[in-house]
Amino acid sequence: MSDAEDDDPFAIAHATWRQFHGLHLELPAPTQPEVDGRLWRYRRGHETDALRDFAAGTLMLTGIGKALADLSGAFNAGMGVAESLVFALTCVLAIAVGSRSLTHLRHAIEHHAMAQRIGVEGIDWQRAEAMLADVRDLDVRAYCQSVRGQGRTLRRAEAALALERGRGTPPATEIGADAFSTFVREGREGPSRREFAIVAICLVAVAAARTPGFDPMALLPGLLLLGIWSFTDLLGPLLQLLLDPWQLRGGGPACRRLRYALIADLAPHAAVLLAVIATAVGLASTFR
Repeated sequence: MSDAEDDDPFAIAHATWRQFHGLHLELPAPTQPEVDGRLWRYRRGHETDALRDFAAGTLMLTGIGKALADLSGAFNAGMGVAESLVFALTCVLAIAVGSRSLTHLRHAIEHHAMAQRIGVEGIDWQRAEAMLADVRDLDVRAYCQSVRGQGRTLRRAEAALALERGRGTPPATEIGADAFSTFVREGREGPSRREFAIVAICLVAVAAARTPGFDPMALLPGLLLLGIWSFTDLLGPLLQLLLDPWQLRGGGPACRRLRYALIADLAPHAAVLLAVIATAVGLASTFR
């Protein structure tokens, strides 16, 4: 098998993203087998995103419930100034995590609804012409003519894309292979500022636990929230690797490079999560 044939999975995945995420209409239009393969990947991508966001939102809400339950036992009316400050910061963190969890759940609903609308069913040309009657974009017109010239119907997702372009939404300017890889990796380019902040909080927690008279258990609810947040960050690249919605597994060098990048993206998330777990276990051991 040649390198070009070996990299066909990456080319198809890239073309899928370029068309349905980047609003790029290519001429001639893809054939029926080509567009159906793209639509299958497009749907799988939204299903994977829905699963990721639902799992992340649910885990965060569960973590908030556990942290709030632990707060009532870790703090009391006689707590000192340091414990009061930790209590206030933990409440702020709970609000931030709660807001993030609701955002994840909202995105999960949106991705699920979008996935349900993606299929390989076509719409008859009479209806398509009525839908696109006001569209004057020459690229849209040429694309539709190319599809019709193949003797096939316009897919619903293709019609939605044509309408989006017809309303004046411009196509993405960055549609190369690197832009696609960045999209799959969710814009990851190494550790984020939040991950550095979480590691710094762990170091502060260790130092605070050594303060005479300070109760280390006061830090555990906040560390639980940070651990849950860190774990949800793992879900994106992990699900991309396990579920492989873009069908990159078994592909050529370009597919392997992207999958290796996803594996590398797991390292900062895993390191931060392990730092939080190690800190929490150490503090719990100190208390005992």
